[in-house]
Amino acid sequence: MYFPILIDLTKFKAVVIGGGKVSTRKVKNLLDFECKPDIISPEVIDELEEIIKNNQLKLIQRKYEYGDLINYSLVFASTGDSDVDLMIEKECSELGILLNVADVPVLCNFIVPANIKRGFLTLSLASQGNSPFLVKYLKEQINKTLPEEYTFISELARDLRNYLMNDIRFPDEKSRQAHFDLFLSIDWVSLIRNEGYSAAQEKLQEIINELSDG
Repeated sequence: MYFPILIDLTKFKAVVIGGGKVSTRKVKNLLDFECKPDIISPEVIDELEEIIKNNQLKLIQRKYEYGDLINYSLVFASTGDSDVDLMIEKECSELGILLNVADVPVLCNFIVPANIKRGFLTLSLASQGNSPFLVKYLKEQINKTLPEEYTFISELARDLRNYLMNDIRFPDEKSRQAHFDLFLSIDWVSLIRNEGYSAAQEKLQEIINELSDG
């Protein structure tokens, strides 16, 4: 059983081994979470080459060699070569490195869930590696039903929480809950959709002003 966890990828050195479409998806996903991985591959597809150039990523343009991984904490392998994957798994096992091998769960010691991002809000879906097709379907369904406005709502929620956290009148979660409930009672999606994000910011400021006056 895999334990779900959120980690700060900026504090771990990561490498993607492979230069094809799967590796490109991995790199794009990592960049979405502010991780700038190195890439090891003798060749990379045009899209990945452009990503590497635009994000100033390090490309080690050759095949993986045993010993390459000593300075990494996270390894994503998508070589399509079972012998190379086994060699990578051996090195990671010996060094205690976290490894994800695309489409070979038996070689993985961690898996990456399907993620849906709306600003600071991240929803992750996983099936313990057993039915990725079901996870893909659920991700598509949630993406259809979760409005894009939650990107902005997550920012508003952060601003409210930060205000309450820094006000000595609200020292604990219990004292802040009524204000969270007030925030959640507002139809932010319709407000943003009909009047724009600036109107939602003004509404939040009204709430904060009421709290200050109180």
